Amino acid sequence: MKQQRFAQALWHVNSRRSELREEALQTAGPDELVIQSFYSLISFGTEWLVATGRVPVTLHREMSVPYMQGQFDFPVKYGYSLVGKVLEPDNLADQWVYVMHPHQDYCVVKKSDVRFIPSGVHPRRAVLFPTLETIINAIWDGQVAVGDRILILGFGLVGSLLWQVLSRIPGVRVEVAETNPWRRQWAREHDVQLWSKTSESGFDVGFNTTRQGEALQLGLDQLGMEGRLVELSWYGIDPVTLHLGQTFHSQRKQIISSQVGRIPAHRRNRWDPDRRAGLVWDILQDPTLDDYLTHEIPFPDLAELFNSLRTDQKEFLTFIVHHR
Repeated sequence: MKQQRFAQALWHVNSRRSELREEALQTAGPDELVIQSFYSLISFGTEWLVATGRVPVTLHREMSVPYMQGQFDFPVKYGYSLVGKVLEPDNLADQWVYVMHPHQDYCVVKKSDVRFIPSGVHPRRAVLFPTLETIINAIWDGQVAVGDRILILGFGLVGSLLWQVLSRIPGVRVEVAETNPWRRQWAREHDVQLWSKTSESGFDVGFNTTRQGEALQLGLDQLGMEGRLVELSWYGIDPVTLHLGQTFHSQRKQIISSQVGRIPAHRRNRWDPDRRAGLVWDILQDPTLDDYLTHEIPFPDLAELFNSLRTDQKEFLTFIVHHR
C-alpha cells in the first residue's frame, strides 16, 4: 500500500493575505501523473489582480485556470506556470514536464494536460512557456511586418520578452517606453532603445503591457496613420479613460485586444495550439532568455512575497519560485 502524499500550495485567503496550506494528494489514476515541482513562475499582472480581488464577477468563469481551487471571491488557489519531474508512473519517472497549475510543491495532473520539455530547454527556463505563447499571439494580432517601427509600452516580463522576440525580425526597429528607473537601467544594459519625448512618432504597431491607461493613450498618440495598438494588459475591475478626440478617428487607428486563449482568425486554418507550442519550444532553446528570470524566491517564502507585493511594487522583471 502506497503511503499518503501531502502537498503545500499557495492560497490567497483574502485581498490582504496569502498563505501556504497543506492538502492531501489524491491517488493518481491510470491516465494521471504525480509531479514533484521544481519551478513555478509568478505571472505578476494577472496574479496580482487575483490576489487583490480585482477579478470582475462577469469573468469568473473565463479567468478560471486548470487545477484552480476555491473561488475568486476568496479563498482561491491560483497560478498557471509550473515545471517539475514525474514521480509516477514508473515508465515516465524523472521526465521534465510543464503544466498549467497553481503554485504547489507536489501535484497530480492528467497526462493530457502536461507538455514534456524537449532536450535543449533548461527546465528553469521552461516556466516562460505561457509568457512566450502570449507574446507570439500578440505579434500575430499586431500583424508585424519586416521593417516596421514598433513601440512597446512597459518593460516588465512580457514587454522585455516581446522586445527580445521582435528584435529578431529583420528590419524591425523597436523602442520601449518605461518609467521605472530599475527597468530602464536593465533595458540600457541589454542595448534596448528607450523611447523619449524627442523620439519620432508615426509607429506602425504599438504594444501596451503596462495595465496603465496613460500608457495606452501614449501608444495611441504615437501611432502613425492606420497604426495598430495591441492591448496585452488585463485591467480587472479597474476602469480606463482614453481621449479619442484627436488623431484616433482621423488617422483610422486601431486598438486590438490580444488574448492567448484563441489563435487569431487569420492564422487559425494553419495553426493550432500544438504547432504554436512547437514554436515556443524552439524559442526557448535560447539560453539568453535566462537573463529575463531576474529574481528568485524559495517556495516557503512565496506567501510573504505576495503579502508584500500587494503594497510594495518591487523592482523586478519577474519572480521565479524555486521549489527544490
